[in-house]
Amino acid sequence: MSMNHNVEKAIEEIVTDAIVIDNDSPVRIDYDETLNISDSIRKKIAEEFEHVLDILDFRNEGHNLFRDWYIDGRLALFKVVDPKNTKNGILELQKLDVTNLKKVRKINTRKDKNIEVVDNIEEYFLYTS
Repeated sequence: MSMNHNVEKAIEEIVTDAIVIDNDSPVRIDYDETLNISDSIRKKIAEEFEHVLDILDFRNEGHNLFRDWYIDGRLALFKVVDPKNTKNGILELQKLDVTNLKKVRKINTRKDKNIEVVDNIEEYFLYTS
């Protein structure tokens, strides 16, 4: 539907109103007063949040990311991590086409006295291009 001119115009208006980039960051973490965490944990959360915003280039790409999420109803990102040095954290985030993403759910069961018991459930996403 987003290919229709009138729908596209309405979507663009919604996205423009939702993502406003000025001197402040367009998104921020709002700590609930009931959240009982130390100041050092809050600082670490804030630092990692800023790191993710930098990796996403949210100041420049936030509009497009929000638009894609608004149209598709979901947003899929692939985390690139150096397997030899995981302490470096996320190095890059790559946007995936959600139409090529399929959720897979495997339920592993066993029989126990003629009753089927669930041992574990494996859930993951399969991406096909």
